[in-house]
Amino acid sequence: MYQKFSRRIRTKSINNLLALTKSTKSFTVTKTIVIGNLVKPTFDFYFKQRLNEAKGDLYFSEHEVLEETFDYHQLAHVRIILLGNVSIRLLLLLNRLRLNSEIILFIDDNIPAAITGITLPSHYKRKLKKWYETAKQFLLSLYDDVWVSMPYLAKRYGLSDSYVLYPPQVIENKQTLIKCFYHGSVSHAQEWQLLAKLISDIQNRYNHVYFELIGDHKLNKAFKALPWVSVLHRISWQNYKAHITTRPMYIAFVPLFDSTFIRARSHTKLFDIVRQGAIGLYGYRFSQVDKVEAYMACGPIYTAEYFRID
Repeated sequence: MYQKFSRRIRTKSINNLLALTKSTKSFTVTKTIVIGNLVKPTFDFYFKQRLNEAKGDLYFSEHEVLEETFDYHQLAHVRIILLGNVSIRLLLLLNRLRLNSEIILFIDDNIPAAITGITLPSHYKRKLKKWYETAKQFLLSLYDDVWVSMPYLAKRYGLSDSYVLYPPQVIENKQTLIKCFYHGSVSHAQEWQLLAKLISDIQNRYNHVYFELIGDHKLNKAFKALPWVSVLHRISWQNYKAHITTRPMYIAFVPLFDSTFIRARSHTKLFDIVRQGAIGLYGYRFSQVDKVEAYMACGPIYTAEYFRID
């Protein structure tokens, strides 16, 4: 049932994606517009760098295109690349607009294998099958060509290698993250509540601050909506000691609330912090806060400092 996906209108090399190319339409393609889910690996690996290097080429999320305020004149007389399983609403819209543009469907999934495979969850296969059975009628009346992400898929869909779009060498701008952590136990319920608000407030102001936490499923659920937060499974003391030697961290949070348990044990946080080369932000309830200043624990490069926080 997938042979219709392989409608070969032409055979040409597509690896130089954004070069001026003779279109099957009655115009020369001078602009490429990519539409689809832009927050997935496919867009980053295959298109983001090409589009950033090309002058005049654009990309839009499905949500942007479906907005009532979107200017559809931008989509006329251009090459439009649809990324994978775009929504039925978008396909209906493009069919209705009749843009006289060159429509390319970019596929990076083995759809037949996904639908019939025994290793995939049933709900995923049902969802994919439902999408294809609904979408195929609109796709067949819409697209001019099919491109795929690798030679295996070209063979699977009955296409030549000229239909394969290879990813360029990915050059990412490195972003320096400020790596923070709080490795509290379940006995620090009040601290966790404070940290949830604190982390949210910090990330609303800065997009380059990373937090590492250690906790259980309940903690992971509480923090999963926040970006740049990793919740590690609870680990043994021996494994924890090994873990904190694998990478340096920058800032540790110790926002301790008062209790007899914390006053007896809180000083051990200092040892964990300095072994990771981090600066500690200590609450004034920290039992050894008056002795933290310029405390040297792990040689000349590992120091801890403190700030009084409420």
